[in-house]
Amino acid sequence: MARPTRVFYCMGMGELMSPSEAATSRENLATVLVVDDDIRLLGVTAAMLRAEGYRVLKAGTPEEAVQVFEQTPTEIDLLLSDVQMPGMSGPELETRLHRIRPDLPVILMTGHPGQIAALGEVLEKPFGMHDLCGRVAAALGGPAPLGMDRSWLDRMRR
Repeated sequence: MARPTRVFYCMGMGELMSPSEAATSRENLATVLVVDDDIRLLGVTAAMLRAEGYRVLKAGTPEEAVQVFEQTPTEIDLLLSDVQMPGMSGPELETRLHRIRPDLPVILMTGHPGQIAALGEVLEKPFGMHDLCGRVAAALGGPAPLGMDRSWLDRMRR
């Protein structure tokens, strides 16, 4: 009879934790406002961030993002926005939210390589969980995730 395998996650600085300890330690991570007009990408991006313990607020339009942000500007720790959206671009959304809170960290993402050079450091779509969560952690001033809970991927495949 096979012995059950214990899984451990690396949580920064080489510290090993059991899954229950890791989940508890990740419960108080930052809140990320994710904005993307592609509902599938919005859902997948939110699922990746939630799997790492981030609290996620989703907006399918920049206007919806402004409404969410205006209701809770101090609760949102990071804006993660698509660059190209109808009505208002990601950079325009960034400018608008910075009028309310100038210190808000922002990560822009795009699937259009031509926009990357013009905008500087942008998260290029498609991206993987490690790239996304590493970039988010860096923007928030924390360590990059070393061990990630990928159970969300199994649930999405079903």
